[in-house]
Amino acid sequence: MPRALLCCVVALLGASPALGAGAPVATIREGEAFVLRGAARAPIVEGVRLHAHDIVRTGPAGFVRIETEGGDALDIGPATLVRVGPQESDATRGTYLLSGWVKYTAGQAVAPADVLIVTSRLAISVLQGSVVVRSDGDSAATFLERGSARVEGRRGAMGPPQTLSEGGFAEARESGALRLFARPAAAFMHEVPAAFRDPLPLRYARFAAREAPSLAPVAMRLEDVEPWLRADASVRDPLLRSWRSSATDPAVRAALARGTGVPLEPPNARKGER
Repeated sequence: MPRALLCCVVALLGASPALGAGAPVATIREGEAFVLRGAARAPIVEGVRLHAHDIVRTGPAGFVRIETEGGDALDIGPATLVRVGPQESDATRGTYLLSGWVKYTAGQAVAPADVLIVTSRLAISVLQGSVVVRSDGDSAATFLERGSARVEGRRGAMGPPQTLSEGGFAEARESGALRLFARPAAAFMHEVPAAFRDPLPLRYARFAAREAPSLAPVAMRLEDVEPWLRADASVRDPLLRSWRSSATDPAVRAALARGTGVPLEPPNARKGER
């Protein structure tokens, strides 16, 4: 890795002072799980703070919980790709689930306009309680475990926001309208990750007074980039702009060039580095 990039990723992902108010923290990490920040990736360590626009990727047996000082909790299931909010456009503000499973539990009631979980097909605002969301890119579904929420279709499932009752289920499939049901589909419940089935105690307080742990960043890989080339343009384009200026891996740079149709300059070319 070039020295300039190494210094950059160490600054981004290295040791941090004690956590500030409201800083999201990874409080549980099981199995394989990485954070992608800029053009660097690093295994997630319990206690690390998460930044807006970080990407979390879990392996087939991975699980991550992210908590805030206010008691909000985002559980990230296995084989999942999620970008931590907020996003840059109104259409995709909130945490963006590209694929896999998340469970969001609100620590306190929020304003109805707050869209907290977004997929390519659904936008979910959790007013209170907890909601489970699954996305595979072409379809998405959500189950309101408890509390109240509003759900809105996106892309081919566009329509006005609708209220989801406690225990209710909403689904939007490819080229289909948003559909609401009184109870979740049996297949959905069968596939819900085991870690989502029982409530977990909050652990934010035990990390709040500690220094955030150091991570071990390396350059991101092709497998980190390719799924996001198929994401919504409002999510994909800012990522491509960021990665184009800092990616060093030849395979990654080739994928970015294909994704944008624009040849990439050599790394650090604009800074005059050799």
